[in-house]
Amino acid sequence: MLLWALMKKARQSTLTRYPRKASDVFVTQKMLFQVRDELKAQTASSEQKLLSAVYEIRSENQGFKAEFESIRAEIHDIRSEMHDIRAEIHELRSDIHGVKSEVQALRADVHRIALLVEEQNNRNKIVLDGLTQLFERQGRIEEELRLRR
Repeated sequence: MLLWALMKKARQSTLTRYPRKASDVFVTQKMLFQVRDELKAQTASSEQKLLSAVYEIRSENQGFKAEFESIRAEIHDIRSEMHDIRAEIHELRSDIHGVKSEVQALRADVHRIALLVEEQNNRNKIVLDGLTQLFERQGRIEEELRLRR
């Protein structure tokens, strides 16, 4: 009962006096609706700002994706060019091996010719030795014939 009396007295005292604290101020329904509308407007504004930021991030993301795809295409082109260069290098190596083979064949021919020349020189030496002996003999025979006459 004491509590009920204190509450009644407190209610009467707040109704007859000016409020001393913000919590003592009475609020009308219109004021509450205005605060609600203000909060709704602020929320809507924040939502719009957030959506704008999301769309901006999405557009930047699309830009990054396009740039990434462009870089990916450039990398693909570079790889293709590297593949072409490697093919040309293999072709050049093949040509070099062919040239080396031909050089080896030429060296073999040169060695064969050198051997033939050496063999011919040996034969020529034998023939020259034979001719020298023949001419010396002929010279002696002619000398003997001159002395007999």
